[in-house]
Amino acid sequence: MKKNPEFIFPKHILNQLNDCTLGFLLFYINERGEIVPVPGFDSQLTATALIAFAKNFCEAVEEVENKNMIGMFEVEESSEEENFDDGEEL
Repeated sequence: MKKNPEFIFPKHILNQLNDCTLGFLLFYINERGEIVPVPGFDSQLTATALIAFAKNFCEAVEEVENKNMIGMFEVEESSEEENFDDGEEL
């Protein structure tokens, strides 16, 4: 089955999501690889709260990823030092 490149999130699903939440902030990637935001909130307070949470969440994920990358480089450097120490005598 071929996917429709002009997919739009079904309104009935968004309505159901809106009915059972105080608000939502949804992102998806369409067939062209574009990120499509789908906000769903009834007040500025909810919008502000969702945006602040999303920002904090992204910053936390970025911090974890940065720590993982630093740890990866530290492991590689220590492995290289061990190989040098175990190698030939000068």
